[in-house]
Amino acid sequence: MQVKMENPNPEVNQLPEADSLPDGFVESSSVEPLKEAVTDYKEEKLLEPDSVPEVVIGDGGVELQTVALQEISGAGSAENNKKEAPEVKRKNVKRTFKSEKEFLEFTLKYQQVIAERDSAVAVRDKLESLCRELQRQNKLLMDECKRVSTEGQNLRLDLSNKFQDAIKLKQKTLELQLADLKLQQHEEKLKQEQSQMKLYAEQVAQLLATEKNLRLQLTADGEKFQQFQEALFEKQ
Repeated sequence: MQVKMENPNPEVNQLPEADSLPDGFVESSSVEPLKEAVTDYKEEKLLEPDSVPEVVIGDGGVELQTVALQEISGAGSAENNKKEAPEVKRKNVKRTFKSEKEFLEFTLKYQQVIAERDSAVAVRDKLESLCRELQRQNKLLMDECKRVSTEGQNLRLDLSNKFQDAIKLKQKTLELQLADLKLQQHEEKLKQEQSQMKLYAEQVAQLLATEKNLRLQLTADGEKFQQFQEALFEKQ
């Protein structure tokens, strides 16, 4: 029986070289093993069909046949493992290409997110600065309002006190004017009473003078009447 080994993947020699990859795509530490693996694969001699030993099974050679088959199977498995190693690395490179693309997309998205975050942070800082300035202006405005309110309250209190004092002063002035008016009225009344009393005194003086004159005339008339009677008695 003759065992013939075939290459399971004829495209294994079409792997891209490490120098053809983009800059920064793979590290230097990962390039060297890839070169070594490809070199080992190229230098590895495939098992030719002529080099496979023929196994002849005789009447009593069952054990020999079994041992030969195990050796051939072990050699084929080792050869397959050596051939599958570059294929696995080629798939890893493809996955690395895909991962690099995803990494670039992720980097762009990350940079976009960072830019948006920086913009948001700048806007937040600006808003915080505006808020602090607004709070400062609001505090100044509140202080100014309190000061104006206090000054206005003090001014209103001062004006109220002055107004009350003015009212009291005006009231006292009116009271004084009323007292002066009453005094003037009393003086006028007193003057009128004095004039009336003077008139009464003059009238009394006139009456007394008239009474005196009448008394003198009565006395004179009495004397004349007495003389008349005496003269009348003498004639009788």
